[in-house]
Amino acid sequence: MTDGPRAVVFDFSGTLFGRLPGHGWLFDEQSPLDEGRRARVVHALRHPAEFVARMSPGRRRDWADRDVSSKANHRAYAELFRLAGLEDAEFPEVYDRLITPRTWHPYEDTLPVLERLRRAEVHVGVLSNISWDIREAFARHGLGRYVAQYVLSYEEGASKPDVALFWLAAQRLGVPPGQCLMVGDDSECDGAAARAGMAYAEVATGPVGVREPVLVDALARHGL
Repeated sequence: MTDGPRAVVFDFSGTLFGRLPGHGWLFDEQSPLDEGRRARVVHALRHPAEFVARMSPGRRRDWADRDVSSKANHRAYAELFRLAGLEDAEFPEVYDRLITPRTWHPYEDTLPVLERLRRAEVHVGVLSNISWDIREAFARHGLGRYVAQYVLSYEEGASKPDVALFWLAAQRLGVPPGQCLMVGDDSECDGAAARAGMAYAEVATGPVGVREPVLVDALARHGL
C-alpha cells in the first residue's frame, strides 16, 4: 500500500489520451474537402469564439451545453462547421472523427502509470467533460481494466468545474475527497478539484508522441 492518496482521478483528453500531431486525423484520406476548407475547419476548432459569436441564441446555448448533452454537442458543432464553410452533407464525416475512439490514443506514459497504481492498490477513476462514451477508447487499447469508475459530463448533466462531479467521483471510488488526487491539464476545470477537497496535480499536454512523459512525476509529487 502507499502512504499517498488512496485514489487518483484522471482527466481524459490531454491527460491520459490525446491525438496525433497535426489535424490529419480529422479528415478521411478520401475526403473531398480541399485544403482551404480543411484549414477553415481547423481554424474553427482552434478559435471557436469568433464563430460562436455569430450563432443564434439557441445554438449558443447548445455550445455552452456541448459537454452535458450529446444532442446539444451535435447541434453546436453542426453550426460551428457550417459557419466554417462545410456543407451539410460533409458534416457527418468530420464530426465522426471528433467523437470516434479511433482518433484517440493513450500517451506513452499512460499504461505505465496505470500499472503502477494497480500495484500500489490505488483506485483509479476518470472524470471527463465529454459528449460520448470514452470507455470504448480505453477498451480498444486494453486499458479499461485499470479504471474502476467513470464520471462523464454528458451522462451526469453537469461539467467541470462543478465541484459536485469531483465529489461524485470520490463517492463512486469509495474514498473521501481528501484522500483523492485529481490529475489534469486544465487549471480551471480540473483545478476545481481543490475546491472539492482533493489534491490537484497539473500536467502539461500536447499531441501523442510529442508530449513528455509527465504523469509519473505528477504522481511522485504526491507520494505515489
